[in-house]
Order: sequence, then structure tokens, then C-alpha cells
Amino acid sequence: MRQALWMAGVGLAGAALLAGCGGDYCSNMQQYESNAAQRNGSCNDGVTITDNFSQSACENALQSCTSNDQSELDKASSCLDSLPQCTPDTQTTFDGDQTACEGEAQNVTVSCDAALLQAGVPLP
Repeated sequence: MRQALWMAGVGLAGAALLAGCGGDYCSNMQQYESNAAQRNGSCNDGVTITDNFSQSACENALQSCTSNDQSELDKASSCLDSLPQCTPDTQTTFDGDQTACEGEAQNVTVSCDAALLQAGVPLP
């Protein structure tokens, strides 16, 4: 469901704030969203992807996340950002790889999850 909301652009989902925590999540998600339409190529099943990610909203929401949450989010977002472009021939593999990346953040705390969703920031 998160992926569907995110891909539809409904809730797409700082250096100073996260410098001590290794926080690449907001940067990676910004990059991933910026390239989502291109990366998903002809595999988007007619879904329009919009770029409405807010770096500042992401950084503010991460204040509700533990260091373990941030570590999981960093892994998941880095994984997503490294996905190759999807083509009709690779869609099954792409979808599986995307799901595996999203699974990296499956243990994020409820408070972190809620803060990110409230801020309109995607959890992978």
C-alpha cells in the first residue's frame, strides 16, 4: 500500500540534522523521487508520478525516528536509489527488487512511521 500511495504521488515520501546519524534517507528519497518517472520507464502501469517530496518535511519527521529507524531507512532508500531503469522485459525482477528494498525498513517504529506519513514523506 505504501508503494501504491508513493507511486501515485499522494505522499512522496538534512545534512545538519542527520550528520551524526549517517542520515541519507531524505537525500536518497529526494533523488529516487526525482528520477522515479524515468527509472520506472514503461513499467508504471499508467500511474502518473509527481515530484512533491519535501526535504525539510522529511528532516523534521526524522526527529521522531530512532537511530535504528534511521539506519533501516538509509538502507532501504539507498537500495531504492540504486535500482536500474525498469523495462517491460525486466519488470518482474524490478518489482521484486523494489519490494526487497522496501523490506529493509519493515522494522521502523510506529512513531517514526506515523511522523513520516503525517509529513507526507514515504516510507520505502
